[in-house]
Amino acid sequence: MAVGDFNGDGKQDLAVANDFGGNASILLGHGNGRFGTLAFASGAKPSSVAVADFNGDGKRDLAVANRDDNSVSIHLGNGNGTFGAAQVFAVGLAPSSLVVGDFNGDGKKDLAVANSGSNTVSILRGNGNGTFQAAQNVSVGDGPSAVAVGDFNRDGKKDLAVANRDSDNLCVRLGKGNGTFQSARFFDAGAGPSSLVVADFNRDGRLDLAVANALSDDGSLLLGRGNGNFRGPFNFDSGTAPAALIAGDFNGDGKKDLAVACAGSNKVRVLWGKGNGTFKDPLDIDAGSAPSALAAGDFNRDGKLDLAVANRDSNDVSVLLKA
Repeated sequence: MAVGDFNGDGKQDLAVANDFGGNASILLGHGNGRFGTLAFASGAKPSSVAVADFNGDGKRDLAVANRDDNSVSIHLGNGNGTFGAAQVFAVGLAPSSLVVGDFNGDGKKDLAVANSGSNTVSILRGNGNGTFQAAQNVSVGDGPSAVAVGDFNRDGKKDLAVANRDSDNLCVRLGKGNGTFQSARFFDAGAGPSSLVVADFNRDGRLDLAVANALSDDGSLLLGRGNGNFRGPFNFDSGTAPAALIAGDFNGDGKKDLAVACAGSNKVRVLWGKGNGTFKDPLDIDAGSAPSALAAGDFNRDGKLDLAVANRDSNDVSVLLKA
């Protein structure tokens, strides 16, 4: 699930990849926490979605990873909440996650796609017109389930972090700034890391990583050293079967918090950050059945950060408005 203004009305909308439906849903925000729904076809088993302006026309576009046909679909936005026909680009086997970044420094949006079936990340270099060059694959570990972007060694170049579900670790590939990457660095996580986010949780100016470990019912925090290496993992109580997590300042105290989708308990767990890399006692909030993805935005325009939760088994989205 991803957030963007798809019809240019200044209200935040949602895009949701529907794994079993073979399509994506566009939920157009009314600005009061409520949404209307559109849908359009994508590829086979869409597993992840990202938002960016891929052709430079000022309108929000979508990239969708399609797990069963090993592809990414690019849908160029029309600026009114609808999208053009898919342009399809081949990636590795069973893509599970994708992110946007400029990996070669040309000012054009590129894509990084984690391929859970081929143990690689595909880099698709953008041409700036909504099309992409052929994928270049880099190895990352076993069963990559999620990928994130950050500058982990503070050299101004985009790096990659990947959660490897089948090898219980994280892979960091430092970018060279030309679309290629240095050798893989591996860091321990819990059992079955399924999702990760990048943020500065201890306010030292260095990017950290937080990971949801689906099989060990916990989370791992790895504190960045600022040189591409990390300390930890330091474990935290993420709730039962954590499927996704997202970082944000949900209570407005200037410290990074975490929200975790707990697929095993039908809850969203919010962990309030102390600003030193640790968290206060969690708050659990009811969601739908088997929550599996999260997005954050100000959906009722009150200046507070809200949450949207995609519920896999109840086929709906829960919107949690910050009081």
